Amino acid sequence: PAASPKLPDAPKLLELPKTLTAEEGVKARAGFRREAQAMSVLTHPHTVRLYAYGDDSDTGLLWLAMEKLEGMDLGEFIRLESPIAPERAVRIVEQICRSVGDAHGHGIIHRDLKPANIFLCTHEGYPEWVKVLDFGIARILGEDVARTGSGRFSGTPRTMAPEQCQAGGEITAATDFYALGCVLYEMLTGSPPYPSESAAECLTAHMHAPIPRVDAEGLYEEEAKAWDHTFMRLLAKRASGRPQSAGEMIDLLERTLSGQPQENESPVAGVDANDPS
Repeated sequence: PAASPKLPDAPKLLELPKTLTAEEGVKARAGFRREAQAMSVLTHPHTVRLYAYGDDSDTGLLWLAMEKLEGMDLGEFIRLESPIAPERAVRIVEQICRSVGDAHGHGIIHRDLKPANIFLCTHEGYPEWVKVLDFGIARILGEDVARTGSGRFSGTPRTMAPEQCQAGGEITAATDFYALGCVLYEMLTGSPPYPSESAAECLTAHMHAPIPRVDAEGLYEEEAKAWDHTFMRLLAKRASGRPQSAGEMIDLLERTLSGQPQENESPVAGVDANDPS
């Protein structure tokens, strides 16, 4: 079994990409300090703690002293356990929501929520305790850049919201909730909503492909229909069609689990969900 979070044994060392020019390196270091300072104020129980950070002028390396975790990331968990029962999946996603909602309250949008950035450990006897990783640092180091034949986009293709897939798209809290919808879909079905071997094809699907239906083992027909409706909101092409806060997303998930009628349940909502225009 996974162990509880621990204090760090040693700092994590980070190296800027060697392809950066001197000017780009200066900007990246300044960005690292800015993002690390922002991360240091995040103290939610479901967010990995950053205790200290710095820039070693002798080696040129950046460093972070973060909470040490033992367990597995959600990607490994999905590979081992999927398809995951809705109740179990929702309990994990609700913890992620609380971490992300706290960050939103500090004006921080994650922008790259994906299974690899979500860690599961055991905490005070509670199994599958979530820790959300990587608020902003990967973006500074260029590790979250999706490369296509026509350009570079910040994020991971399989969880990128439509607005991230195009230049100048407005990034809001709803961007994170779209990514969480992708994560939840993969937990329930074992596959991301838009699987593709090509980054460009994946981004195009997020922007234009119909929202896929839920095809998960063990779901009764009415349960599958309820989840289909929920994903029409979570994966809506327009950000305005998605939950706008962590509380709203948690409420939507709880209503789906309990079989309660959902708000804004209308044919118009379904059309809007698949209309990026």
